[in-house]
Order: sequence, then structure tokens, then C-alpha cells
Amino acid sequence: MDLANRSPVLNMDADAAKTARESLDLAFQMSNALAAVVKELRREPVPLPPSDAARPVL
Repeated sequence: MDLANRSPVLNMDADAAKTARESLDLAFQMSNALAAVVKELRREPVPLPPSDAARPVL
């Protein structure tokens, strides 16, 4: 059985393969950058605005 006829991925030319690798690499780097930002934001305390219940009634 000829595997090249079964899967379109195996028929990919060198330029398309390079572009696909670069796209996946970029997506992976962006994912890692986003994960780092989320991790940093989780560390920072979020200041809460004053609520109406905490204000004295005049």
C-alpha cells in the first residue's frame, strides 16, 4: 500500500511544511507568552473598589 496516497500531509511540499512548522512554532510561543502573563496577573493582588456597604451613612 502506498502511504503517500492515504494522507494529504505526506504529500506536503517543502515550502508548505516549513510554513506549517513556523506557524506551529509561533502559536506555541504565543501560548507560552500568554500563560506567563496569566501567571503574573494571578500573583498580583487585585484592588477592590470601595463598596456602598463600606461607606458610612451621612
